Amino acid sequence: MEEFFLLNRFFNNRAERDPDRVAVYEYDSKKAYTYRELAARSSRLASFLAEHDVRKGDRVASFCRNSQPCIDILYAMPITGAILTTYNVRLRGEELEQLFCAESPSVVFYEAFFAEKIRLIKQVLPGALYVVLDEEENPLGDIRYSQAMECAPWEGKPCDIGMEDILMLCHTGGTTGTPKAAMISYSSLFFNTLSQITEYSISPLDKIYVSYPLFHISAWSAALSLLTSGGCLVFKRDFDTEETLRMIETEKLTFLNGSPAVYQRMALSPRFAVTDFSSIRFVRCGAAPPPIELISAYINKGLKFIDAYGMTESGTSILSIPLGTPMETIKAKAGSAGKAMLFSTLRIVDEDGNDVPQGVHGELLVKGEMLFSGYWKNEKETENVMDNGWLHTGDMAYLDADGFYNICGRKKHMFISLGENIFPLEIENFLSGYPEIADSYVFGVPDHERGEVGKAIIVLREGCELTEDEVTARMKGKLSTLKIPRYVQFVPKVPRNEVGKVQTRVVEELYGLKGAGI
Repeated sequence: MEEFFLLNRFFNNRAERDPDRVAVYEYDSKKAYTYRELAARSSRLASFLAEHDVRKGDRVASFCRNSQPCIDILYAMPITGAILTTYNVRLRGEELEQLFCAESPSVVFYEAFFAEKIRLIKQVLPGALYVVLDEEENPLGDIRYSQAMECAPWEGKPCDIGMEDILMLCHTGGTTGTPKAAMISYSSLFFNTLSQITEYSISPLDKIYVSYPLFHISAWSAALSLLTSGGCLVFKRDFDTEETLRMIETEKLTFLNGSPAVYQRMALSPRFAVTDFSSIRFVRCGAAPPPIELISAYINKGLKFIDAYGMTESGTSILSIPLGTPMETIKAKAGSAGKAMLFSTLRIVDEDGNDVPQGVHGELLVKGEMLFSGYWKNEKETENVMDNGWLHTGDMAYLDADGFYNICGRKKHMFISLGENIFPLEIENFLSGYPEIADSYVFGVPDHERGEVGKAIIVLREGCELTEDEVTARMKGKLSTLKIPRYVQFVPKVPRNEVGKVQTRVVEELYGLKGAGI
């Protein structure tokens, strides 16, 4: 009963305390929604779901770009007890079919823009109720979202939910295979949200543009942190570099939260140099390690660049550069993921599971109330990453003398050359200092003599030239011989997903030994 009351207050507190403050602003439509309206919309939506026999534990899917209905649907979940399942709109038809069949949502809310993909989903999931979010377009002839908004508000007591009940299924990045559905409990989002609020001093005065898509755990973490604090979320359906820089000035955003891919596009824009960032308290970066040169571009603008670390399975509140860190220390620690956040307990272990000394590389393990509850209907994969409450992140890290954690790269991404562990992220950071290089990725390929050697795929900046020999020549004397890539290949782009993570499977297919590269 206490958990039910606590969670009810968690989701409804702002509608009672600050009903007329703007909760969500849609930048494209210029529509603003208050906390009072959010509560009313989610209540009506919950009634609509109940009328269509959605019960506790049933899945409710969203397949759309960032917009107000995404928040309506989330806030209807604790009322009904249903589980929100968000899907990456960029996935291919076959991948989507697998995920939809595995999770079997009872209701699918979708944007007409993706009607053709939904048409395919209907063939494998014909029994679900499909609701189109658009008012004007309805190519598949489904129920309109506006009809749900005409339902009477929810009457009576909301569903009896507890901390360990599942609130959403959030898919992993799927950079090495089909995404897995991580079960995110109320406890996980509750403690992640509190950690974000305390770490970054989030208040009703804050206003943030959510650049992450709302099928990514970072987007939900940012959204709930702002909404619980009484701040304002700004949504835009598609990221646009120039519009984002303009938005910083016109909307007086108070902090930025994005991936290295987003920050890179902004930094490369001519408008970046003249944008007024005076309203920005800090810049938070996650989802993938940012290159040192990118961090420097924002620090040179006088901005606190706060690198942070998390993952779908752990939430986004694991590591962060403390907000109060002096600018000099931020500069000195550029590339570090920071210190443990409020509810996270950390270990760094060797191959045998023993804790390693300070400064020694090992795998990062995480424990805490914010962890996920396992993979949906996949106990084997869950057992592979969980060990007595500890989550094996699969990331290699070390702790420096000042208590800052440094992420070296994925354990699977590390390669071994003549018995030495080589961490490609160090090489990539070195390459980011080349003025001619826009992007790079380094990975190991088999070698008869050394076991494995490095290969670098490199994207040149427009109008720049560089040879393979010039790339490796600059490394000599600055990186050990084993770290200098044996192979260098110039490519049009490094395959990355929507938050900047490298799609390793695609890289292997295109540029590995079996691809066209060697």
